[in-house]
Amino acid sequence: MSAYQKILPNRFEQLMGHYAENHALLGRLLQLADTPPGRYRSQVNDHPELILDVLGKAPYTSFLRLTHRLPDGNETEPCAYLRVYHDARQTEVTHCRYGAILHRLFLPATPARAIGDHRLRMNVFCGKWLAYLLDLGHGRDSFSWVGDVPEGLLVEAHADDDWWQVADRRLLRPKIRKPRKRSTALEQ
Repeated sequence: MSAYQKILPNRFEQLMGHYAENHALLGRLLQLADTPPGRYRSQVNDHPELILDVLGKAPYTSFLRLTHRLPDGNETEPCAYLRVYHDARQTEVTHCRYGAILHRLFLPATPARAIGDHRLRMNVFCGKWLAYLLDLGHGRDSFSWVGDVPEGLLVEAHADDDWWQVADRRLLRPKIRKPRKRSTALEQ
């Protein structure tokens, strides 16, 4: 075995593999690029209703929310927010709620390994959930249009992640602060 052959993939390779797998599973569940923004539902047998909210679309990207609704009308877990990159054929879980906790991205001081491990767990969970939904019988033909996405959902859930509402995507790049010039008046 040469020094360049790897036995196991690294965490980043695993994560990118799950992004691709989630995209393939989601593609079997619905027509990704052709689904306009709005709320959709899928009901299969006696299982809880599956709710799909297409929250926003850009030329090469969509942002989705997937959850269940119980017969009493309450939405329940699991609940996942997915960012779909159509051109790269990748689907990333950005937020995920299971176990009554909404898991979001971390603070800037969080170690990169912890963020990577967390993203890996969220995407593994999502892949298993999407496969389960397909096994139940949810698919492209089972979804029906319900209406527009509830306004409160857009405001409440994505105050920190409103990328689809910005006309110029370049505005999302972090601003680079220039160091302040030292005042010569203070030094004298």
